[in-house]
Amino acid sequence: MEDEIYIFSDESGCWDVCSGSDYYVRSWIKIDPNNYENYKKYLNELKGISQGQEIKWQLIKNNFENMLYKTCIENLLSIDFSIFITISITSCANDRIENMKTFSKINSLQENELTGYIDGNIYNDNCASITKSRLIKTVKHFLFMATYEKWHFINAKAAFSDHNSIKWFLDNPSCTKDLHNFCYDLENNNISLVDSKKEPGIQLSDIIAGCYKDLLKQPIDSEANKVFLKYFKPRQIFIDKLPNPNVIFANDSCSEALIDIIKSNVWKKTRGNS
Repeated sequence: MEDEIYIFSDESGCWDVCSGSDYYVRSWIKIDPNNYENYKKYLNELKGISQGQEIKWQLIKNNFENMLYKTCIENLLSIDFSIFITISITSCANDRIENMKTFSKINSLQENELTGYIDGNIYNDNCASITKSRLIKTVKHFLFMATYEKWHFINAKAAFSDHNSIKWFLDNPSCTKDLHNFCYDLENNNISLVDSKKEPGIQLSDIIAGCYKDLLKQPIDSEANKVFLKYFKPRQIFIDKLPNPNVIFANDSCSEALIDIIKSNVWKKTRGNS
């Protein structure tokens, strides 16, 4: 029987258009149970130094050369694990979603169609405006989950298809159980949706997703690049016909600029790396 492995996943960035976030980056971290136990030990040591706060990317980025943190971070990020990254472009996702019939139908609703009661009585508040705004946001979130998020997971499954015995742990998205099931096929994929504050593996995924998101900045974030080259680039997995990082809907014309950034900042040749 094949040995069981764990895969943890967390995201960085916004799925919808939001300030300061051009990309939605999801990391997928493969680790075996023995290395996971070592990781949790090192994470607890790091939490002790950081006074118990949740370990996130910014803490690692700001302290990886700090002598107080250095040894703990070195131990934490030097354990044996593998990395697969999936990325979607916020603006491209928004454009694709707004061209879908489902969105168009909801967006075309007139507020006067939502005002009042069936018997013709009218109310004089802004319930109709709030209702339409909430409908639009909910529909856009659903369409992102049902298209982009679903493909994030499909491509991750393909990346780890050489393993049959996998337990998946994903950060718990803020959407309904039926949508979770549609995206991740919860009943058939041995997936647990967990709270990042309670699941140490999700915190490792957060660290890595945050680092890769910073690698996509122009100019490249120098601190993120240092951490990436030392700890993460050697742990990237490479699969035929499945680039890593993996851009969702990479054939769209709007993906060209992102792919160029990835070629420059992630796939670039550096001394001692290829």
